[in-house]
Amino acid sequence: MRVLTYPYPEDAGWTRVRVISYLRENGARLDEAVRWIQSRIPSRGTELCQSRYGVARIPFFDPARIQSITKKTLAEWQREEAERRAWNVTRDLAMQKELEAKLDTVRTAPAIVVKTETTGLVSGSDEILELVILDTEGQELFASRFRPLHNEVWLDAEDVNHIRLEDVQDERAIDVYRNVIQKILSAAKTVIGYNVRFETEMLKGQGFQIPGTCVDVMESFAAIYDEWDEDYQEYRWQKLTCCADYYKYDWNEVKDVHRAMAYAKATLYCWKKMQAAS
Repeated sequence: MRVLTYPYPEDAGWTRVRVISYLRENGARLDEAVRWIQSRIPSRGTELCQSRYGVARIPFFDPARIQSITKKTLAEWQREEAERRAWNVTRDLAMQKELEAKLDTVRTAPAIVVKTETTGLVSGSDEILELVILDTEGQELFASRFRPLHNEVWLDAEDVNHIRLEDVQDERAIDVYRNVIQKILSAAKTVIGYNVRFETEMLKGQGFQIPGTCVDVMESFAAIYDEWDEDYQEYRWQKLTCCADYYKYDWNEVKDVHRAMAYAKATLYCWKKMQAAS
């Protein structure tokens, strides 16, 4: 980790501190380092800064307070980070062992509904932040958020799913639940989703197998909604909210749950309406 300081703006005599995280060197996350410094030194404001690591919010500091960022305080931060990461790993291993012992009791179903929230749209590089799996009676088979291991900022996705790093940084990694999730996926002959291809590709990108037949509620609804796209010469895909409103889904029923659970339940509701009409 390096701390770079330089005047900004020059006429105000401010100093901007940019904390650049090098994961290969010490595993530090840029936004964690920024928050650590902000907790110890009052900042004058923030800005968005683009770098090859993504977009991050960078604080401005009064130069008089910069002197307190020393090798000693950086060493303290690195020690705190190492302790927290070691605690997470120890906790993950304990939970994984506990889940392995209960694997035989995991409920499965022949048909399931899946919904993910992710750090982005690219399978294999973006990570799943939340996964919900329901059976076709609406019973929860699996629901959890996960701590990402390779992504530190996802501002575009955050604008959609409203999941920030601080919301999941102390959750377990998805690998802790791998065998539980895979057992449910392997037992399912039918996997239902809204844009189910995206859901399954994200799961495959994190090493899961999807042997069942996929049913895409979005594609089925496109034909029902009957809005033709001249450019693509096919029915235009609609958002889940449009589909749910079409079938008069009551969003108040899920107003107090996480977005992934709300959308999974809405997807199931719409699928059932389509089944009843066919």
